[in-house]
Amino acid sequence: MSVRMKAAVPILPCADLEAMMAFYVDRLGFERRWAWQDPENPDRPPTDGGVGCGDVQIFFMTDADLAARRADRELMIFTEDVDAQYRDHVARGAPVVGEPVDEPWEMREYCVVDPHGNRLRFAEGLEYVRARAGAGAEGE
Repeated sequence: MSVRMKAAVPILPCADLEAMMAFYVDRLGFERRWAWQDPENPDRPPTDGGVGCGDVQIFFMTDADLAARRADRELMIFTEDVDAQYRDHVARGAPVVGEPVDEPWEMREYCVVDPHGNRLRFAEGLEYVRARAGAGAEGE
């Protein structure tokens, strides 16, 4: 018998936890889920935290040295409507890299780059984009 895995959550290093979480909340529409503060050092700011949106979670750890040595990390985040997500990110002032593009691997996607250079690829399968476009055309 094998045990079924339930989820994977990336843990991204950052220099300033509060600033990183504020970016994800304000620019990308995530909600703040938690922040951990060492109970033995209550005067220090939290060192770890997490944000979420729907079923997507991203955790952060304060490690300025590791954050500075970024290795072009990328996260693929699947969304129910990549074009609506793109418009929301543009309206929030997120640092979007290009408009959504239909890729040869049957995904429609665009990127946002966070304050530490992590590339967040927001994507949706082209079959869903086409189905939504077809449903909209039928309703006209």
